[in-house]
Amino acid sequence: MVGWKRLVLVAAGFGGGFAFVLASTVGIWIWYQGRPTKPKPWNTHAIIATFDNPEIGSGEPEGPNGQFRPEIIILHYTLENTTDVDYHMPPQEQLELDGRLKREKSLTATRDVATLDKGQVFIPANQRRLFNLNLIYAGSESPTESFGPDPKTKEEHRRRVKLIADYVRKEYSNLDGFVLFDNTNRYQINLPNGWDNFDLK
Repeated sequence: MVGWKRLVLVAAGFGGGFAFVLASTVGIWIWYQGRPTKPKPWNTHAIIATFDNPEIGSGEPEGPNGQFRPEIIILHYTLENTTDVDYHMPPQEQLELDGRLKREKSLTATRDVATLDKGQVFIPANQRRLFNLNLIYAGSESPTESFGPDPKTKEEHRRRVKLIADYVRKEYSNLDGFVLFDNTNRYQINLPNGWDNFDLK
């Protein structure tokens, strides 16, 4: 009889211990599954940007009748998709565009300074596409007064492009390029400063 009672106590102890281990394991698994997932690191090599040249242009129409078109500096870049997967850049509202500051060595919001074209960008795998970033022209003179009339010859065009690059370098002296964050794909697209040492091609 004593042996039977002892057996029952041992079995009860084993069952309780097993239940405790099982409950602990389930609790740890639930905690592990419910914890916040760590986001992927930003991929800075998927899309590579190269600065091409600056140009003057007109912005989007404004006002009730769409009559005012503010002047902008168009910064032309080439984006290269280095991956084996086609890239669809998300709509503007899903992107973050920041300026890179030289002196502060930090990023800053650019809502009042620079914008992107509204159309979505598609870059097939391992291919390149032109890409524009629009910088607000803040000069007191008209673009024609600052950069001359619309060029008629190749030499006039080269001269005008150089004047625009000089203007960006002087007017935005603390700007060292831009960074475009695509949070959907976790892509960081570095848009370099190409106007400080602009080389006419």
